[in-house]
Amino acid sequence: MVMSKVSVIMPCFNSELYLSESIESVLKQSFSNFELIIVDDCSTDKSWNIINSYMLIDSRIRAYRNRENCGVSAARNTGIKNSSGSYISFIDSDDIWYPTLLSSLFELMETSRSPFVYGGYDYGNDLSAKTRFEVPSISTSVDVLTNNPISCLSVLIDKMFFGPNKCFFSIDLSTHEDINLWLDLLDVCGHATGINKSLGFYRQVNGSASSSKISNLFHRFLFLRKTRRFNITSTVYFSFLYALNGFRKYSISRILGR
Repeated sequence: MVMSKVSVIMPCFNSELYLSESIESVLKQSFSNFELIIVDDCSTDKSWNIINSYMLIDSRIRAYRNRENCGVSAARNTGIKNSSGSYISFIDSDDIWYPTLLSSLFELMETSRSPFVYGGYDYGNDLSAKTRFEVPSISTSVDVLTNNPISCLSVLIDKMFFGPNKCFFSIDLSTHEDINLWLDLLDVCGHATGINKSLGFYRQVNGSASSSKISNLFHRFLFLRKTRRFNITSTVYFSFLYALNGFRKYSISRILGR
């Protein structure tokens, strides 16, 4: 079986602390037919120097540098537009892929014949204290709206979805840009196929958990009402389910020590 090329998109902004670890996790993939496109969003630390040092040692790495800070959505879109692979995957510059992420997702795409696949992942402040996030085998728009089992960290998407008059990350959104893209994709393909296996590590930045959750719920409400144009009943309904599932995901799992 011929392994089609995967374009891995990594947006980066002031990530010198974790950037090398993220890049290394991509280079150590058991699936080797990929290109890594790093888009530096006008970093002011040593990120660009680190990126250049890796480009010198691995020809699969290409990089672009924004002259001004444009945001993560614009950075990802730049990577997509400059990609040459048949499939698109994403990793943020502070996250980590486990060695079999690409091979697992590519195999899932081949066996399921699904153009949009995803996997489970671990999350936490550090790899030594991580919690597993389990995912269902099938996700629809309703699943994304109520619990969002799909993470940018562990997706593989057929590039046919991206292009002029097709799907891209919305540069008008400062939050929920990933969910907005998933909903656009699911409007086309109906469902995404998942594998309940931890394929990577999502790094959570320390901060006020309670205040961030309240803020996120507020932004979720605005996102559903203004961006997706839901009526008020649907907005309240899906916002409530999202908040309830968020509590279960982050609070109960930690209490149980999972």
